[in-house]
Amino acid sequence: MTNRTVRDSESGRLVDYAVTHEVMEQDGTWHAVARIDCSHGEVHRHVPPADSNGELKREVIRVIRGQGDAENTYQYSLSEIYDNLEIHESRWRNGY
Repeated sequence: MTNRTVRDSESGRLVDYAVTHEVMEQDGTWHAVARIDCSHGEVHRHVPPADSNGELKREVIRVIRGQGDAENTYQYSLSEIYDNLEIHESRWRNGY
């Protein structure tokens, strides 16, 4: 699991994050199988199935209306990715 955060340099408050579940194939290639991030003005999850371009399906969790929305959804995002590791990998491996 990869966890990336960006904090405001003055206040130290969380302003951006991405939590990604990656799996490694036998050949050493890493693949993102699920991700929750807060780009594009919304907190959203990327989950299988992938589209024709290989991009995971995007589901909106919350529209970001203020700085607190990133902070308020961060722990939820960590928990959701961690609690569903097996489900995400299974869906990715089975193509749905």
